[in-house]
Amino acid sequence: MIRMLLIALSSFIHLMTFGQESAIVFTSERGGNGGYDVVAYYPDNGETKVLTQFTNRGHYPHANSPKISPNGKSILVQIDMDGHDRYTLWTMNTDGTELKRLTREEALYPSWSPDGQKVIYSGRRQAVWEILLLDLETGEETNLSKNKGTSRPGWGAQASFSPDGTRVVYTYVREKALTITDLNGKVIFKSNDGKFYAHPRWAHQSNLIAAAVKSKDSYDLVLLKPDGEQVKVLAEDIISYSTLAWSPNDLHIAFCKMVNDQQEIFSVEVSSGKITRVSDHPGFDAHPNWGVIK
Repeated sequence: MIRMLLIALSSFIHLMTFGQESAIVFTSERGGNGGYDVVAYYPDNGETKVLTQFTNRGHYPHANSPKISPNGKSILVQIDMDGHDRYTLWTMNTDGTELKRLTREEALYPSWSPDGQKVIYSGRRQAVWEILLLDLETGEETNLSKNKGTSRPGWGAQASFSPDGTRVVYTYVREKALTITDLNGKVIFKSNDGKFYAHPRWAHQSNLIAAAVKSKDSYDLVLLKPDGEQVKVLAEDIISYSTLAWSPNDLHIAFCKMVNDQQEIFSVEVSSGKITRVSDHPGFDAHPNWGVIK
């Protein structure tokens, strides 16, 4: 117990105890096949592994937005296996084996529920982009946004669950408003401050939300309360189209930033604002997710 407490309080990004290993999974071109593959970086030993090896077929498939499951035994990922940018959801083991299809229809930016029983994502249904909730036990897909006949947002949305799994925060890529709903789709909060928000991620153990917020000609990584109040700015000039990721102990947040015209992964310590570079590789590295692999 003392050892676990010391690790949780450490400002160092490593986390390894009792057979659990911290890992940052992300999308990368380093697979060498022309498409995008899932790569895992293990802060405990500095090792990097390419988990998928797709054969390029006319610039695809792309494996994007990987997410480690709450139980640490699988990874959820969107892959355009059916054709360029025609993404559906898949799961695989944390070593990249046993790839299994989860959805048949279009799906983008998936996130696990805290208990691992549901997945939230956006998908185009009847030509309209919606926020969708999939029950993994029953296979039932629920439409939370019900946009058909009302608003018709352009393109997909990024979404994540609250720590207790009762609420969802999301932003449509081209609308940029920050919205929070319950699991029946009832809107609890929607920003009206005119700011552009992207990739909101709820912390694992607190009510804080990390998000990219437009500032002048770029985006900042900020912490928000569920009522939209800004708590602090953690990093400036980040890439808005890349996902954000809290570390398992909520002490750090991973994000993407341009370095010499290359997208690279960084982490920032929430308490101090200290920024650490995670990836250093030519080509595309983006869409990090931070979890514990068992």
